[in-house]
Amino acid sequence: MSTAVARSAARPELPELLARAGKIAELVRSRAQRTESDRRVAEEAIAAMRQAELFKVLQPQAHGGFEHGFDVFTHIVAAIAGGCGSSGWVYGLLASHQWLTACFPR
Repeated sequence: MSTAVARSAARPELPELLARAGKIAELVRSRAQRTESDRRVAEEAIAAMRQAELFKVLQPQAHGGFEHGFDVFTHIVAAIAGGCGSSGWVYGLLASHQWLTACFPR
């Protein structure tokens, strides 16, 4: 079993997710000026969000996600935005797609 699968087996709660988001915030804080000048969030930052499984926060459990509510989601967005506002905004947009897609009928 791979590490990613092992991590996905348990649904992390807010403290764990905030710890993961805090690491992302450190990364994006160090790149904030570059993000501004490039006018885009670095691929490595998006990859780190994916590796930390933060895109699964709103995703329904039936589709492999953590199925947390918007209360948990907003804390994570705020934590990332604490490092770089643009990165927090982009994370919020990308991560909300999993919830939006799940709203469609099967």
